[in-house]
Amino acid sequence: MDKRLEKLKNKAKPKNYNIFNWISTGIVGYANLSQRIVEEFSKMTSNEELNMSGIVDQYAQLEDAFKEKLENKLGYFIEAKYLFYSISKSENKVDLLKKSWQAFQQNNLLLSNIFNWQLELLEKYLEQGQEEEILKYIIYVEMNLGKKVNDQRKTFIEWSKEELETILLDDESSIKIEAKYEDNINKLIAELLNLDEHPDNFTIYDGALGKGEAMLELKALLPDKEIKFYGQELEANFVEAAKLNYLVHGIHPNDFKFISGDTLTDEKFSGALKFDNVVMDMPFIRGWDVNLIKEDDAFYQIVSALPSRTKPDYAFVLRGLLHLKDSGTMVAVVPRGALLRGSTEAKIRKRLIELNYLDAVINWTTESDVSKAEKSILVFKKNRTDKNVMFINVVDNGDNTGMKKVIDIYKKREKIPQLASVVSPEIIAKNDYNLYYSRYIDMFKAKPLLDLQEQKNKVKALQDKSQQNSQELANLLQDLTKDIDINADQVIEMLLK
Repeated sequence: MDKRLEKLKNKAKPKNYNIFNWISTGIVGYANLSQRIVEEFSKMTSNEELNMSGIVDQYAQLEDAFKEKLENKLGYFIEAKYLFYSISKSENKVDLLKKSWQAFQQNNLLLSNIFNWQLELLEKYLEQGQEEEILKYIIYVEMNLGKKVNDQRKTFIEWSKEELETILLDDESSIKIEAKYEDNINKLIAELLNLDEHPDNFTIYDGALGKGEAMLELKALLPDKEIKFYGQELEANFVEAAKLNYLVHGIHPNDFKFISGDTLTDEKFSGALKFDNVVMDMPFIRGWDVNLIKEDDAFYQIVSALPSRTKPDYAFVLRGLLHLKDSGTMVAVVPRGALLRGSTEAKIRKRLIELNYLDAVINWTTESDVSKAEKSILVFKKNRTDKNVMFINVVDNGDNTGMKKVIDIYKKREKIPQLASVVSPEIIAKNDYNLYYSRYIDMFKAKPLLDLQEQKNKVKALQDKSQQNSQELANLLQDLTKDIDINADQVIEMLLK
């Protein structure tokens, strides 16, 4: 990054960093969407050689004629006066930014709430007299606007995607190492799902959507596939952040459906709706009101019992399984405690083993993530013919090979000392359906047997060396005492005393 831009960006960071992060996602996200409009219009009119000012001027004259085409192509429309380029040239940038967000929501019904949170926070910022920080960040983004960024062969679209990803991870409300750990987990989830033989068109559902990163990672691995994305998230602001995230990555609004609501007690998707892939990376710190679940709820279709009243982990798992096609794969991230806790959870694990749904239990951490190693990954498949369960334990020592090692081991399904084991349901039953990996993977690393002859040779060498040293000492003492009435043996005897 250009040092001037880095300096400007750092100056733009206010004390209330978390609020600023949310506002900055709106700024850089909107700039990305705006630039996509400009670039698509220039392609449609074959005027890609015009500079930015020329393209925007022409767009202002023809926007009505191209509105429908742009909406069909991108899934949204932005008027010329509200383009980010127009904001950057305005004398009142912050005010026009606010009006642009409002106009975007009014003009695009499928995205009618996408900037609500940013608008609310922006009002608070302005009331506190912190307009300068917002202005600096707008200028920072503006300085990156163009076909090339910082003399690198990187378009503004590419830069803004990376900038948004950085902001979404760079949240001071969570520890940075945890954000990096989540990024690693999302990549591993995608790699595991990528092992499926996906058709040209398939669906994926995330019941704990967050900002939608895990499904985006899978899309990055399968860029030529037509994927329909579905998700539900308790936090309404995260739902809108996920929508913006997907638009920034060039995904049409018709290809994703994200809804706000409680996946456990207020399911927005019909239980009859099945998906090819399911992701469940559930939050571990939330509770749930089990009293809202009725006895005819779909939970009972699988285990005939409710999950724990205090731990919602298997409630998420069961919700995901209800939406999984018989031919599909689900990857769920659970706390380690969910592998071994008793009572209702033990009954659920027992039933999942009996149904032959559980395919693998994976523990994977990187060297820097050891403090976050309380998570495990469960892989579920409904159409399994192999009744054995794969247990994997891999620690990446910082050489970035750990994820590949996990995938290679998972595909081979072989026993590897200290790393993996393939376990029958009978053995799991004998362990009271405890799924903790150390029960099944032999973690003992035997010391190599000593070579007796080699040890004898070492002892002989030490004895020879000792004898040589003694002789050298005796010779030295002999030289020192040759002119006095005392011999070497007497000196040695005195030293020993």
